[in-house]
Amino acid sequence: MRGKRGNTFIIVMLILILLLLLVIFLTIIYLSPSFSGGEGLVKKTRDGVEDTATKIEEKFGAFKGERIEELKPEQLPIGVDSGRVLYNIENETLTLMNYERTRRNLQALRLDERIANVAFSHSREMNLNDYINHTNLASKGPGDRISDQEIFALCSSENIYFIESREPRENLAERAVQGWLDSPGHRKNLLDPNITTAGIGIYCQDRKCYVTANHICTKTALQEELQDRYVYFFSLYPEEINFNTKVMANFDLSLTTRADLYIVPDKEQYLNYVDRQEYLFSKQYLDVEGIRDTVVVEKGYGLMVIPSSDGEIRIQLEYS
Repeated sequence: MRGKRGNTFIIVMLILILLLLLVIFLTIIYLSPSFSGGEGLVKKTRDGVEDTATKIEEKFGAFKGERIEELKPEQLPIGVDSGRVLYNIENETLTLMNYERTRRNLQALRLDERIANVAFSHSREMNLNDYINHTNLASKGPGDRISDQEIFALCSSENIYFIESREPRENLAERAVQGWLDSPGHRKNLLDPNITTAGIGIYCQDRKCYVTANHICTKTALQEELQDRYVYFFSLYPEEINFNTKVMANFDLSLTTRADLYIVPDKEQYLNYVDRQEYLFSKQYLDVEGIRDTVVVEKGYGLMVIPSSDGEIRIQLEYS
């Protein structure tokens, strides 16, 4: 009898131990956050940006950080969407993004609240409709959504981070940036040397948080061989921008010959000059080899160049 009772006791204890291990295992799974998002691959076209995304999942270890409290709508800066109560975490995310960029000798990104509002709207829509994609329910990609707000951009890209856990806001900025760095497509977007400006939008509800980062580039450069007795026209407002807004164009121009330069409001003025008719210009630079200046331009504006001899022109443009 003692032998049977002893065996029964051992079996009961083993069952209890197995049940305890099962409870611990299920608890660990329940509390573990997940990472999901698009690969962040961006296809640049003249008409904007086309994106596709595939879902990936990855687990992360613990992060050191301090939780940031939500802001109330009345505490938000002017121009910020009233729903962006996680404004502090959005700014922390951009700060960490810039830390990763500057430590690699890349330019820090400027914050544009208009872009952040676009990013927030996408995060909110994805959360409320339970999906993850760079294309929204209206079939618009990040380039389309940015253009709809008449934000001047020569190119655009987007990163998305998703987490579902008991405390999704805890260390959210660190988790998002680390997640992007660990994903090749997201990493390429984050560390793109061509982007100059960004906006972060975060929307959390229940156990889910969506973080969207939209980036744009506002710099371009061109180089062209010049011939004597020719007149050249270089557009200062890219044709692919499908809306008209006034922007500041900061340009750094150098020549290997001397030339007369004119800022003209449209290509028609260049054609008038070629036909030896009267033409209009807003600014002129006569007999120069290089200039640095800032001008206000809008759709149609261009630079007319009349070289004195054969040579080369190089122009670096940045819009703001």
